[in-house]
Amino acid sequence: KAAKGFPTRYSLGASCAVQFGRLLGGEANGSFETTQGCRIRFQNGGGSMSIFDRNYTSSQPTHPVANFYGCLIESEGGDMFMRAGGPLRIIGCVVDGTMGGRWLSEATELVQSRFSGNRNGGVSWSLGNTFTRPIESCSFYDNTYSCKAFLSYSGEFRDTTFTDTNTDIIHSNHVTGSDPGTFKFIDSTTFGADKLPHGKLNVEQLKSINYSVTDSSGTGLDDVLVGVYDRDNTLQTGVQTSVSGVVGQILAKFFIRPNKASGSPSPVQDKAPFSIRIRKYGYTYLGFSSSVSDKIKQEVRLVENSELVSNKTQAQAISGISLNFATSTLTLTADHNAQALYDYYQYQLGESANMQYAEDFIKSGSAFDLGDWNLVVDGCTYTGDITTSGTITKSNDGKILGSATDASGTTTLLPWEVRNVEATTRLQLYNTTQSSLVVTQKLSGTAGNYVDASGTYEQSEIAVGDVIRLRCTCVVGAEAMLPVEITGVATSTGIIFSVDQVADEVYNANGINGSTVEKTDSNSSGTLVADYASPMGVDVSDADGTASVKEIYAFFVYSTTTEDGVDKWFGGMRAIDNANYEIVTARSDIKIQNIGNNAVVVTNGRLFRDDSTSVLYAENGDKPISMDSGALATNVQPMVESALNANAKISSINNNTKIIPALL
Repeated sequence: KAAKGFPTRYSLGASCAVQFGRLLGGEANGSFETTQGCRIRFQNGGGSMSIFDRNYTSSQPTHPVANFYGCLIESEGGDMFMRAGGPLRIIGCVVDGTMGGRWLSEATELVQSRFSGNRNGGVSWSLGNTFTRPIESCSFYDNTYSCKAFLSYSGEFRDTTFTDTNTDIIHSNHVTGSDPGTFKFIDSTTFGADKLPHGKLNVEQLKSINYSVTDSSGTGLDDVLVGVYDRDNTLQTGVQTSVSGVVGQILAKFFIRPNKASGSPSPVQDKAPFSIRIRKYGYTYLGFSSSVSDKIKQEVRLVENSELVSNKTQAQAISGISLNFATSTLTLTADHNAQALYDYYQYQLGESANMQYAEDFIKSGSAFDLGDWNLVVDGCTYTGDITTSGTITKSNDGKILGSATDASGTTTLLPWEVRNVEATTRLQLYNTTQSSLVVTQKLSGTAGNYVDASGTYEQSEIAVGDVIRLRCTCVVGAEAMLPVEITGVATSTGIIFSVDQVADEVYNANGINGSTVEKTDSNSSGTLVADYASPMGVDVSDADGTASVKEIYAFFVYSTTTEDGVDKWFGGMRAIDNANYEIVTARSDIKIQNIGNNAVVVTNGRLFRDDSTSVLYAENGDKPISMDSGALATNVQPMVESALNANAKISSINNNTKIIPALL
């Protein structure tokens, strides 16, 4: 129908529908076909009058439905085409020329159509509602404005093309309110802020990410987590979980221009690049950066992680490891090695709450690079090399057995081990190359049980190639082991000693507990005190005036199990037999001094020095001390007779001690 010379409007009745053309086949598989569309050409000189329908201002259920399928709609110098109060469907159409209108129903659909030639600056299509369905697969070409925003309604465009011949994408002068709607452009033509001259609107541009995740053979995997984070670490859409390999669509928001009610438009926020993380415990995690400049539809194949030794349940049960991702702090409170840490770290990374965090730890064999994390080793030992640009703190005797490098430098701890040593033994490790003590400790446990003792040292204490001396002494009551001294060379992996301790038969046969004869504040009945200086020796303070050589030996053996004794007296006295005891002066320059209030006679055995000097020592004011010569004769005679091969018997030995000075 045509009309000329007067305003003409084609009204549609309430609750009715008018349709131009046909839509075939529905939209199965995202496709459809339009056919038998009409050509609608009009020339409107009537200003704001609509060609179709009334001048509606709102959407109502009784407002008519207008469907245009496969139509060609043209105008010549006109203004309004249609202000649709009911659903308006323009599908598979070409709409060309200067024309406007307002789409007021949320059921409006604009799909696979081209809108072009709208060159009048005051005229364009206006979104008067937020549509249930996005404006989809359309093309806007050579328009002053592609469309107008109205009040606080939102708009969503998908797979829509905006050519460079459009002056502006959105006209927003009709937007009201301090918090207007948001126009989203998903998988559409990317444009810059110059296409958005007005600031009164939130504008976002997004690209879709559609992953399917399989194993290395192509079988879809369940429970794979996929998270996408922008440059500010803001999660996009949400962490998605795969079902049979299919991952829910994620929209990556790369462009944001916030609303600004007045003044210059707000600056654009560039949110790219994005961190994309794909994780499932038991498989090697993927983490990569992408600008997501185009929509993504992709199959991703995960390979099994051969570095893991724990299944997910076992990894979850590992205790004594705390990972605070928010503060980048790793705390260890139980002994662990690199493998346990790796398995637990992989488990934690695979939890939804931790998808926002990158995989910072890098494992190489037994070594870990923690990135910039801080490490706290609290009352336990971690075995393995650790590197971080943060800090390493060791508290409550915490140790790292390996090389530990942090912001303050590198410390290397290596292990020492003493195998097959009797419990209660006193150990001393001494670096003879550097002339420095490494460690001295008395082992716990029950005598008679053999144990392995271990510890650590820093490279400042022992360097590779240093000669290390081990000393072992052991006394439990009236039972003792002979002292053991071994040397070894430190290697790049530490140092190990194997010990073969044997019983001290003389000490054991004498049956004297060396600790009971020591004079201390708590043992006033003791008579002997170890003096490790001025001069070195055994100080005697005996009220009955006698000191037993056997007690002195027992006290000496016991004293070597102390920290000072093992250092200064080790090997300083040896028992030839139950009656004869020798001071080894090259080891310890030991002498006997009477510091008591009574004269003392040393009896019950022969005690002598290997340099033939006197074993007795006295200072001005000391009470006398002497050897029991009768005891000397008793012990020397059998040796002399043996030396003479019984050819002559010695019936007596002059008791004058000056005759045998070497025995004093």
